[in-house]
Amino acid sequence: MEQQTKTTTQKVVVNASVFLVLVLLDEPKEIRQSARLLIQDILTRRLQGHVPDRFEDEVLGGLVEAFTKGRPLLASPFIIFLALQRLMKALIVHHRGVDWSAQEVFNASSRWRVSYYDAVYLLVAQK
Repeated sequence: MEQQTKTTTQKVVVNASVFLVLVLLDEPKEIRQSARLLIQDILTRRLQGHVPDRFEDEVLGGLVEAFTKGRPLLASPFIIFLALQRLMKALIVHHRGVDWSAQEVFNASSRWRVSYYDAVYLLVAQK
């Protein structure tokens, strides 16, 4: 009888800063490299990436802010937008009202003494 081995894909929760540090050329090179490897592992399905539904808006808000402040970008904003859309297809998106409630996030942020923003990501990681 042949024994089957079950492989478990590692799960990671990705913060908007991970994508932004990848495309902002004035960020430290070693951090940009680590972000690139993480995103590459998600795109190739070596890792299972999870994000809250606000992730895309946070990335795009950060991108617009960086562009308007003249920060050097890896590519044009449009090309970066297309790269984000590709990444979004590879991510598992968790939604408010389905995967968590505002009350749950508020309670967690108070209990853990973190910002509401951080509590959303921590609850996604916990679930």
